[in-house]
Amino acid sequence: MTRPTIKGTKKKKRKQYKSVRVEYGHKQDILNYIHAAGKERQSKQQLISKWRANDSKTKAACESGHARHLNFRERGMAAVLSKEAEEDIVLWINTLRKDGAPVSRTMLN
Repeated sequence: MTRPTIKGTKKKKRKQYKSVRVEYGHKQDILNYIHAAGKERQSKQQLISKWRANDSKTKAACESGHARHLNFRERGMAAVLSKEAEEDIVLWINTLRKDGAPVSRTMLN
């Protein structure tokens, strides 16, 4: 026999582990400190190794005034659609919904 549920109580939500985004300036400070400090880097070794692999990109971002940015993209890298393309997508989605077909996020990728 199972335990009866109590009405009015909420289930505890599962903890979501999310990666933390860090500014390029902070990454550069960490890399400079580690270069000077030597073996004082036991925790976060994998993350620091990734930062070290992208050290040239981090330096370029800091030198070009983007030290406060979390993501550095070149001009034209953003995915921007024209008005006509967006209208075509909206029309396609509306026709699918009109026919009763469910539209999911993966269909739009």
